[in-house]
This record gives sequence, C-alpha cells and structure tokens, in this order.
Amino acid sequence: MLNYIQNYEINKLSIGHPDAINLIILLALVVLIILSLRKSSTTLLDVSQTNQGKGLAILLIIIGHLWVHISNNKPALVWSGGGISLFLILSGYGLTRSQLQLSHSVGFEEFFSRRTKRVFYPYWIATAVILGMDFLLLDRTYSLHDILLTTIGVNISTTTRHIDYTRWFITFILFWYIMFFVSTKVGTKRKGLLFLFLVSIVLLPLDYYLTKLGWYQIFSFWTGCAIGQARERLTSLTVGRDWMVFAGCSAGLIVSSVYKIYFDTIFEGSFPYFLVLLIREGIGVIFSCSLLLGIIFLGKLGFISKLLSLIGIISYELFLLHGPLLIKYDFIIQNENVVLSFFLYLVVICALSAGLHRVTVALR
Repeated sequence: MLNYIQNYEINKLSIGHPDAINLIILLALVVLIILSLRKSSTTLLDVSQTNQGKGLAILLIIIGHLWVHISNNKPALVWSGGGISLFLILSGYGLTRSQLQLSHSVGFEEFFSRRTKRVFYPYWIATAVILGMDFLLLDRTYSLHDILLTTIGVNISTTTRHIDYTRWFITFILFWYIMFFVSTKVGTKRKGLLFLFLVSIVLLPLDYYLTKLGWYQIFSFWTGCAIGQARERLTSLTVGRDWMVFAGCSAGLIVSSVYKIYFDTIFEGSFPYFLVLLIREGIGVIFSCSLLLGIIFLGKLGFISKLLSLIGIISYELFLLHGPLLIKYDFIIQNENVVLSFFLYLVVICALSAGLHRVTVALR
C-alpha cells in the first residue's frame, strides 16, 4: 500500500496546461450542476439555497487545493479563496438569522453548546483518523502539546496548521463565533454589526504585521451578518427583478475573473502587499456574493441543484477530510488523466464524508 501513496507536501505534481485542465474541470462541474437541476420552490437564502452555496463553496475549495497544494503549475482562476469567503458569508448569515429568530437572550454556554457538537464532533473524529494515518503511512508523530492544542481547535503553529492544511479555518471560525457572541451583547443589531466590522478592520493589519497566522477573507463573516440582517429588505428588492439578480451575478463574476486573470499579478508587483491583500478581500466578497446571486436566480426560476444541495449537507465533513487524501496520501490523482482521476477522487471523498456525517449526526 505504501508504494501507491503519493505525498505532495514537498514534491509537487507537474500538470501540463493548467489553465485548460482547470477550465475543463470547472465546465464539467457546471454541466453536472445543470444536469442535477430539479424543480423546487425556494425563498431567498433559505436552507435549500444556503446548502447549495455551501456545496459550491467546498467544490471550489477542493479544486483550488488541487492547484495550490499538489501542482507545480497553477492556472489564473483558482477560487479556493472565494470558496472560503462564501463559507464565511454563509456562516455569518446563518448565525445572524438564528439569532434574530430567538425570543430570549442566549448565554455563552448555550450559544457554544449548540455549535460545539456540530463543529467538534466531526473535527475530533477527523483528527484521530488523520493522526493515525500520518503515523501509519508517513511515520509521522506529533508532540503532546500540538495534539492537545489542535484537539481544542487552537491551530496557530505551523505544525498544527499543516495537519490537514485547512485546520487554520477551524481556529478562524471559532474566533468569529466568539466575536459574534460579543456582538450580540453590545446593544442594538446595528451596533453589533458595527462591532464586527471594526473587528475586521483591526484584524487584517494585526494578522499581517503581528500574528502572521495567514488568516484571510476577513471581511466575509461580517458581510454574511449584514446580509442576514437585511434579508427581508433584499427579498423585497428582488421581487419581480429576476434579471437584475442575473445581471448582478454576471457582473460580479466578470469583474472578479478579469481581476484574477489580468490584474492580480500586476498589482502584486506594483503595490504594497498589504494593499493587494485588501483588494483581494474585496474581490473575494464580490465573487462569493455573485455566486449567491446565481443560486438566488435559479431559485427565482423555480430550480435547485440537487448535486449542490447534497454536497452542501456534507460540506463541513468534506472540508475536514479532503486535504489529507489529496495532499499527504493520495493514491487517486493521475498525472496522465487529471480530470477523470480528480472526479474519481471527488466521488471517494464524498462517500467518506457522507459516512462521517452520518456518524456525527447519530452522536448528536
């Protein structure tokens, strides 16, 4: 078995024509999404639409990580950052909508007990599996200190962040959970939203200049909270304006894609890097909001994507499991046929994630 395991942490895979291969994968994904469309009645950013958003987010993250972590050559349109942005927007949106529907003030213990089971149960199982496979397949062990920290979700060292290369996000989202809880105690909804915006403004330069944890898409969580508070107004605004929604989706995708293809590299070589990060933050929000508008537009036409919905349900488990099998112990991706082997990998990782989801639902 060890002879078939590929580790791409240092020695990357040389994939020829990355832009063409990436485009084929994205177009194949679009075709699968279209083929999975079914008639269904939805409302603006209801559970069905947000699940589709989560499904799209994790697919973009996985495709992005194919290029970022295992390939020597990268295409221009890598949207893993956009997927992270979409995840954060939907997280902020979901928390805000849940908070607005409560009839009582929630204490710290109640707030976090609701989220601990959903976040930590699959996280702990995935951690145990990954540590075991690292030992068996890579002969790699970790200090007790690192194991304890990663178990409680504190992934701030290089070692813990590289256990599955997505673990930083767990710490990041837990940080935002704490900030969101604090925002509910500062007064009115507007004051809470202003508090989260100020946290975002402080956090970006703080991490860049001081903590250096590599956190990004920092303004996305706040954006999701703002959308959550404005949902009713957005619903009224889009009534009878289906093509306005489509135009917004198209414009956002064009702007963000043009920036990625033509300007990102130029700006990186011409402007201070902190300014480039700030621009990328804005592009990430524009891109992810455009994807949401696309899902809303489909809903207005009376359709949902069953594929995105099903993947959205297991999106968190996919996020936890996809990295190691792709980066550290891959036995599926073939350089001779990247497209087919990637979709085979996707089927395998979806099956594993569905199993993890069923186990954690049973535990809850």
